[in-house]
Amino acid sequence: STLEKVRALHDDLVNRATYDLPSGGSCTTMLLHNRGVCEAYSRTLWLMLRMAGIPCIIVAGHTDEPHAWNLVQVDGEWYHVDATWDDPTIIGSNRNVLSHHYFLVTDAQIAGDHSWQRDSIPVSAVKDALYFRTNKAYFTNYGQFWQAVAAAIDSGATEYEAYLTAYGDKSAFERSLLQNIRHIPALAAVKSWSGPQSGGGVVRLTFNHSGTPTRATEEVLQ
Repeated sequence: STLEKVRALHDDLVNRATYDLPSGGSCTTMLLHNRGVCEAYSRTLWLMLRMAGIPCIIVAGHTDEPHAWNLVQVDGEWYHVDATWDDPTIIGSNRNVLSHHYFLVTDAQIAGDHSWQRDSIPVSAVKDALYFRTNKAYFTNYGQFWQAVAAAIDSGATEYEAYLTAYGDKSAFERSLLQNIRHIPALAAVKSWSGPQSGGGVVRLTFNHSGTPTRATEEVLQ
């Protein structure tokens, strides 16, 4: 499907690329050396998507500084994709992480930390979190979410990513995890997570399969 093609190219770029200020915004440098800034990410994704026959636009806007990302058309609707911000680095480890926080999101979703001249590009779709809805990883309550997390752990997955509308905040997440470990023992394998500051959004978890609770899990249990 078009969505699967967009995901494959987005994931390939993020997995290969490293954000590197001295390398600049050249698509050529990104393709040859896998390094560059936001312009390089957006130009390279634009090129790959156009070669795949998928309509795509480069958006020039702002975050806390001038920034560039993409608008992609999937099944007749436009969605934002920010490959640069989907390529975070774990502080202290220099390990890049593939994320879908900014993958196929709406105007309303990305407007929380991105701004642009709205009359210069098409209006995005209304339905949020298309990627997670399509992959049955969109949850409106903690019960469904924890069952899916437990199933991912049982399957041997080391990571899981989902969209949770009822996230709340970090404290609410910790309380819910503690409550659900009691009747879903697999959740003791939750090692770490990231999520929105408040409300709902993408939650990304990692799991420990060693059989020994990690320090992060122990802190939650305490």
